[in-house]
Amino acid sequence: MAQKDDNTVPETAGGNSSPFTPWWFIAAGFVLLVIIGLVVALFLPRQTRETAPATTTESASAGDRAPSSAPVAGGTGEPPSDTCKVPVKDTSIPTEGPKAEWVPDGYVLVPTSKTYGPVANGSKWGCFAHSPAGALFAAANFIDGVSGGDYAAFAKEAAVDNTARDAWIAGEDPDLHTQTGGDVAQFSGFQFIGTDEDAVTVRISAQQGSTVGAWTVALVWDTSAQNWKADLGTSDLTVAEVTNPQAFTTWSMDDGGGDR
Repeated sequence: MAQKDDNTVPETAGGNSSPFTPWWFIAAGFVLLVIIGLVVALFLPRQTRETAPATTTESASAGDRAPSSAPVAGGTGEPPSDTCKVPVKDTSIPTEGPKAEWVPDGYVLVPTSKTYGPVANGSKWGCFAHSPAGALFAAANFIDGVSGGDYAAFAKEAAVDNTARDAWIAGEDPDLHTQTGGDVAQFSGFQFIGTDEDAVTVRISAQQGSTVGAWTVALVWDTSAQNWKADLGTSDLTVAEVTNPQAFTTWSMDDGGGDR
């Protein structure tokens, strides 16, 4: 069941629920379930990561195509520290949706950028810029990555190696990562909760129809990998119903334009 949005940072990861199970809403089903006392329909209209029926929505020109966040053949474990060297052009906190190329992963359009990441490095995770904007792209790509059938391998590369990560992987039901079809929510916005040079906590929202939900992703800078990693001990992968979407900065596939 979704949690009410109270704009607080949770202390622990969201149990053993798949983050995408409560996110992908059917609008009519959501209303019906509210009537009968529930909050969110548990629905996952997502194809396996090997299929991509959606059409790419580009906000960058063809000549400025951002690298895909799709797994790179031969990727193994954490990238060596010398492979993540994404130049940092801006360390300000985004106050509007950063320009992105929205790349389809299954039915989901995921933000990518040649400036902020993910930059391919032979791993499933890729590299992200050491900046609030880089952390924002990392958070959205993390939510997408842990939804697929290879969620365990992805989490081992993209998340901090701790007991919370292991518990999340062990508690996941693989069947919840293989459902297909249906109406799909898309990323819709973000809200920074806390920012530091080496730690960023951001809420990522998604919308389907009039229904909006969000997760909290806490990222820390891994100095050995020179990359952002999600800390599942302080993130919350249980979707929260957003009752005040105005508190989020709009960020979606409708935000056109090239990298900046």
